[in-house]
Amino acid sequence: MNGAFYWQKVRSDRLAFLQNGAAYFPAFVEAVRKAKRAVYIAGWDVDSRVVLTGMGSKHPLRLGEFLDQVAAERPELNIYLLVWDFSILFVAEREPAPIISLGWKRHVRVHYHADGEHPFGASHHQKFVVVDDTLCFAGGMDLAVRRWDRAEHYPDDPERLDPQGEPYDPYHDVHAVFDGEGGAVLGDYFRQRWLRATGKRLEKPDQEIRGPGEDLWPESVPPLCRDVDVYLARTEPRHKGFPEIREVEAMVLETIRRAKKHLYIENQYFSSASVREALVERLREDDCPEILIVLPKKSGSWLARKSMDALRAKTLKDLYEADVNGRLLVCYPACPNGKSTYVHAKLMIADDEFVTVGSANLANRSMGLDTELNIAIEAGSADNAAHIRKCIASFRASLLGEFLHMDSPDVQTYWNEHPSFNLVAGSLGRDGYSLQPVEYDETLAASLEKLNGEDRILDPERPVSLSRMLDLFLAEERRSESREHRKLILKAATMILLVIAGVVVWKFSGLGDDISAESLAGLGGELHDKVWALPVLIGIYSIGGVLMAPITVLIVATALIFSPFLAAVYSMAGCLANAAVTYGLGLMLGSRFVRKLAGKRINELSRRLAHSGVLTVALVRNLPIAPFSVVNMVAGASHIRFWDYLLGTFLGMLPGVIALTVFSGSIINAFREPTWWSVAVPVAAISVFVLFLRLLRKRSGGQEGGESNGDPEETEGRKTS
Repeated sequence: MNGAFYWQKVRSDRLAFLQNGAAYFPAFVEAVRKAKRAVYIAGWDVDSRVVLTGMGSKHPLRLGEFLDQVAAERPELNIYLLVWDFSILFVAEREPAPIISLGWKRHVRVHYHADGEHPFGASHHQKFVVVDDTLCFAGGMDLAVRRWDRAEHYPDDPERLDPQGEPYDPYHDVHAVFDGEGGAVLGDYFRQRWLRATGKRLEKPDQEIRGPGEDLWPESVPPLCRDVDVYLARTEPRHKGFPEIREVEAMVLETIRRAKKHLYIENQYFSSASVREALVERLREDDCPEILIVLPKKSGSWLARKSMDALRAKTLKDLYEADVNGRLLVCYPACPNGKSTYVHAKLMIADDEFVTVGSANLANRSMGLDTELNIAIEAGSADNAAHIRKCIASFRASLLGEFLHMDSPDVQTYWNEHPSFNLVAGSLGRDGYSLQPVEYDETLAASLEKLNGEDRILDPERPVSLSRMLDLFLAEERRSESREHRKLILKAATMILLVIAGVVVWKFSGLGDDISAESLAGLGGELHDKVWALPVLIGIYSIGGVLMAPITVLIVATALIFSPFLAAVYSMAGCLANAAVTYGLGLMLGSRFVRKLAGKRINELSRRLAHSGVLTVALVRNLPIAPFSVVNMVAGASHIRFWDYLLGTFLGMLPGVIALTVFSGSIINAFREPTWWSVAVPVAAISVFVLFLRLLRKRSGGQEGGESNGDPEETEGRKTS
């Protein structure tokens, strides 16, 4: 492969692809049990509650307990977890207060860090594990809940449950495991990422630690390939002096370009402009390869269906129009009982020559905004090219067999006689399992036309600037260059002074410490039973808004002080007060000043979004584009009506507030004072919260039919978002 399409090429003695959590999680356990010096875990999400083995048993092995146990048994072993410092609004789909949760039992040599070193709207999305700089896992799977499933994807598997005991729909993902030189390369890369995120340098583990016969390779995993070159590719956004890296995009486009007869694609999202253009170009060729794209039937939440599925519909529309030779087939994996398997894998296979697996969605943000890691192997002119081609063909047959409920040798036998995706999808399938066509929704596709080419806001490929965020909100006003320039200058000076004063006071006066979770917890004894507690909290939240205090800190502090339900009520009241005060600040500064700050790129898009106030605000509350107070001031300077703004804020913030207060607060109280009441409160809260989410989803997206997957990563495509 040309060196322009990858970062590093490493030699691997063994490589295998792990299909689904039932294969990956036990292999991870086997490898980590053999670790002696260092285990590095990088992920978009890591959840201490995830069951690794013993799913459905009375004593399942959970990730947090397992890491503690291994660290305690091996005095020289350190375990490092680098996880995205996610937005507050994603907390409903994450482990409540993960740092606190891990801290309850976390061993001193289990190190956890939430990585926030990303530009606005970006996330740490890489998913890889390195054991003793020797064995690597990389692909699409996080060590998170609602990710486990068997390859059979039974529609009602009694063991496919989340930590609350709630079932979820069939779920498909793929990871790779390989040894050899890649361990040292990815080990160094993790240490660089850790240094960048924490400012602390990790020592490279001693390589002379394994005796004869000691092998990290998991015994439960038969190697698929031996003696193969593995290509590594990354995505990283430009940030704080670090250059932009788009190796994954180059690798994906090269895969599309080099396919001659067959191109197989699996992905969670399908909205990348560069990928769409590359596929359209191939589809218009007379010798276009046959292309099979396997996607989820729909995204896992109503909001993702209104955003990412709309972008997908537009992409499919363009592809179907370009498919003049009938070479394209887009399907979803159907299961019995009207269910479907949610596709979360991110992979491509070109003929029997090339395969890439990784963390990158076929979305703009995965091409340039989020951090991603893909691996690839190719046959090419390698000495053992025939062996590698056989491995790739076997892998593709296994993937198709999984969706069709067939053994991969049977699928491969049929393929040898009928090498056609259309024939495989149209003729094979057992027990109610099949590949069914994905029909693009014309209504969803048409909805993007109103954005006048600004749909990249929903799925950006580069960091979103403040001016772009302002364009999203601000409606057009008549320009008058000669109007009140002195007032404009005065407002600008006031704004700058307020920001500078806020930063100085917050950082250097000690006020930041006064509003910290610890200091507020100390104040709890005085406030807990007082009737004036609510006004005091509202005042603190309001002051915190002006001083740009992190809203998450204020909510968690409230949860530590008050009972769960009071904490939820007080936090929501505080958030609304914070929002109202900073909205007023933006209103005082005026849209003219804000527009001057943003530039003159205001168009009809701004007016349309501003007029859909409630939905717009609720959407933006799910998008970590800027600090809470900044968004509030921008809204105040816009034409969004105040009551629409407050209602949208309430609806958008409610899931996160409940999760941070009722869930985490109740669980903490249950551990502190275990009584029937303290246990019943979180159970009731979870029940009400789940009912609320289902009603909201039914109300907002029920017309599309089916149940939500509850996919914890469904929000990846809307984090600018």
